Amino acid sequence: MNPTATFLSLIIAAYEASQPAEKQVQVVSLIVHLYKKILAAGKKELPPIPEKTTKRRGKLAKSDAHNLWERLEKYESVLLFAKHPHVPFTNNRAERAIYA
Repeated sequence: MNPTATFLSLIIAAYEASQPAEKQVQVVSLIVHLYKKILAAGKKELPPIPEKTTKRRGKLAKSDAHNLWERLEKYESVLLFAKHPHVPFTNNRAERAIYA
């Protein structure tokens, strides 16, 4: 199972499920369950964080994949559009307003 492809499929399914109002509660709860399951599978594939070799202060450098995984795990706002139909799927509208 490729977590990246599965995750993208889940996000697209969540978008499609957010459109009709019928059975939304069951579909959203299933999507949230699958989201957490995919994150758990993705955690197993993360590269290990290297040991601290020097006595320098500060946080250990993590890979981009690890940082993305932590962000996706921490913020459930990724699926907010599925729970609340008034939330747009993308933020393109906000970006256009900033750059216009």
